[in-house]
Amino acid sequence: MSYDTTDGYRYYEVTDRTTSKALGGLQLPIPEGISCRLNLAGGTDGLRFEGMTSSRGGATGDASAGAQHGIYTAGISGCQAIGIFTYEGGRWTRYFFHHCLAGYYNLAMAARHIINPPGSFAFVAQAGTTGLESAVDAIVQWVRVPKLNIIGYNAGSSAGIFGFGARLTGGPFGGHFGEA
Repeated sequence: MSYDTTDGYRYYEVTDRTTSKALGGLQLPIPEGISCRLNLAGGTDGLRFEGMTSSRGGATGDASAGAQHGIYTAGISGCQAIGIFTYEGGRWTRYFFHHCLAGYYNLAMAARHIINPPGSFAFVAQAGTTGLESAVDAIVQWVRVPKLNIIGYNAGSSAGIFGFGARLTGGPFGGHFGEA
């Protein structure tokens, strides 16, 4: 079930891994009663892949950054995927993406890439809850993304190994995040 925590960020926990749904929006109020896994709309076609222990950020239109359509990772188990994206002027302009061992994130690097924190949205995706709130707090502290613009995604204790990412199409309610 999804719910807003008393700390103010949006939290989503998968309790039904047998079904999936493609819901969109990096700052979406996930409808109550939905507990299935959220799939990345359109799959991973055209998205940049980032492997374990890698991080990347920059302007979305920068060919060297390569995330003009979105970005994803695979092999998340005891790890975290952290994505931070800026929406301004009617388009996604900047991003930071990091796949790391849980708790070993480098948000000082993210702070160099995200230049409009109030217009930014973020997610922390992992299996389980250990370290989720501290990662959200670190995004607020280091990158200054408003807490209500952050989604904590718990894939569930039975998730095994999964992938996660974001497709940067449309506005804040048109950009999609989910399992890849």
